[in-house]
Amino acid sequence: MADDGVQLAPVPPGKPVKIGALVKSDQFSSKGSGDPEPKRMVQSAEYYIDIPPWVDTALAIPMASSDGFDSTEEEVSAIIDTTSLSSGRHQVYVRGQVAGGQWGVVSSIFFRVQ
Repeated sequence: MADDGVQLAPVPPGKPVKIGALVKSDQFSSKGSGDPEPKRMVQSAEYYIDIPPWVDTALAIPMASSDGFDSTEEEVSAIIDTTSLSSGRHQVYVRGQVAGGQWGVVSSIFFRVQ
C-alpha cells in the first residue's frame, strides 16, 4: 500500500483523505510443500487509524471494492473523515481478508493533519 519514500502533503483539518490499496490472495504457500496454495477470493478489507488491528481497542472501518468483492485481487478504497482527528501525524493500517476468514499482512502509511 505504501512506499517508504512517499511524502504526502499535510491535510487541513476536516478535509477528507482518500486511501486505496490492492488486496491480493496470491501470497500464500502450502505449509512446507513448496507448492502454491490455490488463490482464494478476497471477501473484505478494512482500515484502522492510529491503532493497529492486533490491539484490542482498534476500530475496524470497512473499505469498498471498486467492483464488488468477487475475485482473487481487489482494488479497495475508503475516504477518511479528518474532522475529529488531532493535528499531527496519523498512521493508517490496511488489511484484507480472503474466503475462509484468513487475514493478510497489514500495510500502513502516514498522513499529517495540519
